[in-house]
Amino acid sequence: MVTLDLATNEQRVETTGAGEKWSPHWTSDGGRIGDASGGPEGGVEFVTGTAGARGEVRSAGWSNDGQRVVFHRDDDARWPPVREWPTLDRTFRLVRTGIFASSTSAGDRLFMNDGVAGNRHNSILAMDPYGSRHAILLTDSVRSALGPALSPGGDRIAFGLGGFFQGVNRPAIVDIAVMRADGSDVRILTDGSANVGMPSWSRDGRRIVYRAWIVFASARAGFKDEAALLPHNPQPYGDLYVMRADGSDVRRLTDNQFEEGTPGWIRVPVREARRIRRRPQ
Repeated sequence: MVTLDLATNEQRVETTGAGEKWSPHWTSDGGRIGDASGGPEGGVEFVTGTAGARGEVRSAGWSNDGQRVVFHRDDDARWPPVREWPTLDRTFRLVRTGIFASSTSAGDRLFMNDGVAGNRHNSILAMDPYGSRHAILLTDSVRSALGPALSPGGDRIAFGLGGFFQGVNRPAIVDIAVMRADGSDVRILTDGSANVGMPSWSRDGRRIVYRAWIVFASARAGFKDEAALLPHNPQPYGDLYVMRADGSDVRRLTDNQFEEGTPGWIRVPVREARRIRRRPQ
């Protein structure tokens, strides 16, 4: 943390060393600066003097007198946190789950990732809707498996498999893969030339739509806007593709400057579908 003198513009480093330091605030007497530190041993800290309360402190907000702190903390460390969640309308039951959850049509089995975030190394986990009967369906020591999507027939799971985020020692290459709902018969459908993921099945189970982050060096899509504007630190944008469930007949759906992801299918009435097909491109 750094303090800035508004009169002289002088800057002074108040804290150094490793560890996260968030939400700095002066105490009411102006004599100390408090902040929230991250990590499992984190808590309320002060630049000088004794540290404050320990434990997870997220998004800390200090009172005007600097004597109180309001913050967010997850009160259940179990993960995934499959449990009932408050709802404003009792017509709809809410259940908090892990990330990228998918359910059978009967609601008797859930499929999700086991990590707390998409940028962690993830496996695919199955369980019943109340959080018991855990089973790891797929795990890979090198590649992350993200975004499991159950087919309409409930017999297959599509997902992304690879390195979703660019690393120092590896490119961000991800493939679309399919396996049986019990974790067997894993098949790679795409060709390993791009960063693809977030699959969604058509209602008849014959096609899969997915998003693709194109590698800029690939001739498949060429440069995007950000690559040209920020040549030293470009970020790939997501485009949408559709293919058959066996990996054939790949068709590109979008090509623009926007980042598109998490596509899903929606059933369209026959009359509306005909109108869309007749609409000029």
